[in-house]
Amino acid sequence: MTTQILLRRGNTATWSSVNPVLAEGEVGLNVDLNQFKIGDGTQTWSSLPYVNIDGPTGSTGPAGTAGSTGPTGPAGTIGNTGPTGTQGPTGPGVGDTGPTGPAGAAGSTGPTGVAGTAGGTGPTGPAGTAGSTGPTGVAGTAGSTGPTGSAGTAGGTGPTGPAGTAGSTGPTGTQGPTGPGVGDTGPTGPSGPTGPGVGATGPTGPAGSGFSGPLTSNLSLGGFEIYGTGNINIVGSVTANNFVSTGAGTPTLESATNLDLQAANAVRIIGAPMRLANLTTTERNALTPSNGDLIYNTTANKIQAYQNGGWINLDTGAPA
Repeated sequence: MTTQILLRRGNTATWSSVNPVLAEGEVGLNVDLNQFKIGDGTQTWSSLPYVNIDGPTGSTGPAGTAGSTGPTGPAGTIGNTGPTGTQGPTGPGVGDTGPTGPAGAAGSTGPTGVAGTAGGTGPTGPAGTAGSTGPTGVAGTAGSTGPTGSAGTAGGTGPTGPAGTAGSTGPTGTQGPTGPGVGDTGPTGPSGPTGPGVGATGPTGPAGSGFSGPLTSNLSLGGFEIYGTGNINIVGSVTANNFVSTGAGTPTLESATNLDLQAANAVRIIGAPMRLANLTTTERNALTPSNGDLIYNTTANKIQAYQNGGWINLDTGAPA
């Protein structure tokens, strides 16, 4: 699990009243101002300056281009028609008929018209009596037969006649023989081989040394020493003058929530540098940070602090 390191912190009133001397390189956070100071081992809190992490204000960037004009809004509704004005006076009517003018002079006689068409022929007189019939002449030879005329176009198909009455149903034929039924069930195939069973139980590990069972109350050690090669699990608190690891390996202090280191004067790291948690930007963003948290960001290769609700780079003070 990732370990968080909480810095020494307090409000303005507490720092002013205690006014401690911060050890060289020790960081102290003023939670009222969200600013911190780094000790030099000699000056008191009130003599130390706050670390300036805010860079100078950059020059104002050029103004952006003006946006295009928005579309014209819809036309307003047409107002009500005003009232009709009063009617003007009626103009003068048609004047009286003037007097009849004098008759004109008679014109000259026109030319004679063309002659009319001739009248129709009169009726035919009565026919005279018929003379006697003369003898029949000799019959002439028959003329050759003329060519056959072209065939006329076929007439349209006449309407379909009415359907005849249905004939009576013929007799039912005899039933054919019954077909063969379902065949007999085939023999059962052989069973497959049985799979491997659970492996043998491994040997029991050696019994651990030290205390047996968890401690559910506080443990205070005065003049006694505890030695162990495994883990020591304590639910309550442990009070001791020294914690010393003499064996091989790296001792680990773990906590499911926070791990608080509290001292009356200072929390000091002697003889070796303090190594911050190495996290990528993705791992850092998954934390639930508090103001004053410090990490080393392996993505940006920078020491970063959580200040005033956001991550910053300690070398430039720029947001991270």
